[in-house]
Amino acid sequence: MAKAFGAPFTLVIRGGSAPTGFDPIAHGAGVPFISTELAGGAGLDRVAVEIGWSGVRRVLREQGVVDWPEPGPVDETCFLDAMDGGAMVMAPITGIFEPCAGLGQSISKGDPAGRLWSLEEIERPPIELFFDTAGIVVA
Repeated sequence: MAKAFGAPFTLVIRGGSAPTGFDPIAHGAGVPFISTELAGGAGLDRVAVEIGWSGVRRVLREQGVVDWPEPGPVDETCFLDAMDGGAMVMAPITGIFEPCAGLGQSISKGDPAGRLWSLEEIERPPIELFFDTAGIVVA
């Protein structure tokens, strides 16, 4: 289904441990499950809407649910392994995060992830955060 959906990136995670939502219900029933997160926290844009709409049409067509025309060719999706969750950069304090890398950007271990500006101590210089692993920025 993920290949048929055809998003530029497919993040593979363990969704079955979520306390609520579709993930645990689908996993418990042994039903294949994919979901999308097209907004990325900043609202939808035209490209995200097109990825979503075309992807849903491709999956429904592949699964034999509808007989719509093929929505068009798609590049192969890049699968990103996030099964262990170890590639996250966590904020050690409450603050405003200023990213140094953009979504979809390839990064190396040790590259700057961003600066974290404290909300409680406004005079404090920002904390520099770095990537612990190489990969692609997804959030």
